[in-house]
Amino acid sequence: MANQLANNLLQILMSMDQIIPSSPIEYNETMTAEALGNIAQKFVTNGDYDNARICLSMAIEKNHTPSMIQLAKYYEQVEPNEAEMIRLYTLAYENGNKEGAFQLATYYTKVKNEAEMIKYLVIGSERFNDRDSIYKLIIHYFKKEDKNNSLKYCDKLIENNPNAGHYMKGHIFEKFNEIDCMKIHYHMLLSNLPAGSIDYDEGDKILDVIKLYVQNEIDLPFIQTMLHKFQITDASILGHLQFKINKTKLSNYKQNGECMICYDTKDLQMFDCLGHHYCLECIIKIQQCAVCKCSRKCMH
Repeated sequence: MANQLANNLLQILMSMDQIIPSSPIEYNETMTAEALGNIAQKFVTNGDYDNARICLSMAIEKNHTPSMIQLAKYYEQVEPNEAEMIRLYTLAYENGNKEGAFQLATYYTKVKNEAEMIKYLVIGSERFNDRDSIYKLIIHYFKKEDKNNSLKYCDKLIENNPNAGHYMKGHIFEKFNEIDCMKIHYHMLLSNLPAGSIDYDEGDKILDVIKLYVQNEIDLPFIQTMLHKFQITDASILGHLQFKINKTKLSNYKQNGECMICYDTKDLQMFDCLGHHYCLECIIKIQQCAVCKCSRKCMH
């Protein structure tokens, strides 16, 4: 009987708790802009956009640029009002918040207004040295095959983030088939990065460059050094690199070498050591290299 009464009392208390209203969120004009902005976020979470707008407006009167951005997004996404959205994003960047310019560039990208998009990306680049704006300008001009403007903003990116800038500049020269210029910037990228295992952010860039060099037989000794530097153990890359190095060495030896035994320069062959070569007539008479004792013949 006592247990039943206790359970009934507990149920009554629980039902009372459910109908007790939660404390209202209070705000007033004396609060700091940051506090008003935080309270606005709570109202947004609760779906109370009317009070959220009031709080954000109070914060904006105190020149709180994050609130300008938030209210602009409201007018972009919740209650579309293009004029208010543009006014608030503009107010934000004019008060020193780079996101205002970037958000305007993003908006004009969506509505396919190229001139306005470029205008606000340039503002982000020139006024704020904003890396995201610079990067988007590089990509935009690159897609239009505008090499000069692409390279111009690559130089800007190098000031901001050297590794990303050199990679992008090397990539542009690669696409325009200017190999010597490409090598300058890819070399700088690989040389400037610290030794050790490559991290996630830089890994794809490094591997792309190394594969390009190996495939096209560009500066293979340098790439061999980079493989050790970055502790790259990918078997396919290492095997392909060694094949290219061997091929290059063999070509050089055949052009400039002479037989280790008879000093003839015709029909040169070699063992897998690839450091000592013999004419065809001599190599079939011996089982191993006379110098390093390598026993596998590399017949061509």
